[in-house]
Amino acid sequence: MIQLYRVVPWLPSASLGQPGHPLFVDVSRQGGGRADNPRHYQALYVSESAAGAVGESFGDHLDWSHEMFDVPWLAGANRALATFRADPPPKVLDLDDPSVLLRLGARPTEVVGRDRERTREIALAVWLESRWQGLRWWSWWRPAWRNQVLWASPEAANPWPLEVVEVEELALSHPAVVLAADVLKRRLQTGR
Repeated sequence: MIQLYRVVPWLPSASLGQPGHPLFVDVSRQGGGRADNPRHYQALYVSESAAGAVGESFGDHLDWSHEMFDVPWLAGANRALATFRADPPPKVLDLDDPSVLLRLGARPTEVVGRDRERTREIALAVWLESRWQGLRWWSWWRPAWRNQVLWASPEAANPWPLEVVEVEELALSHPAVVLAADVLKRRLQTGR
């Protein structure tokens, strides 16, 4: 059993498969992510820590404010931290294993770097092996944070082997936000 975390646009009334549900993936919005290959699979990005999920979502912002939790494209939604349980854990290929990198002909800098064409190429090569449910790698923001991408066929209705444990609306005072901001040296703009 493993717990995984994801920052999501959340609508408490959303059902599985609908925008606002913690496991919803809008394939039409995919294509630019680190391991995206939407012609081949859906990609669900999760982190192995709550602070890692927050850091991955908001790391590009130098000042963290209440506004970053707004979801303008989904009326009534706010950003939330979803906690999932996977039992058994998904079978993911660990890109932190040197023997894996050697087999894939990949360098550590290619795994975590900002060259998304290369990271998507690595992801597709592993997907085509048909042996894995996803990938695992270290965070660009903080190597101690571990991330995963889970894959499913584009037409799968309920593809993710995860149980939603909890969904908590995010605020600047949320412990995962405070911890991630501290680790990343981000300023919390607490005034409205």
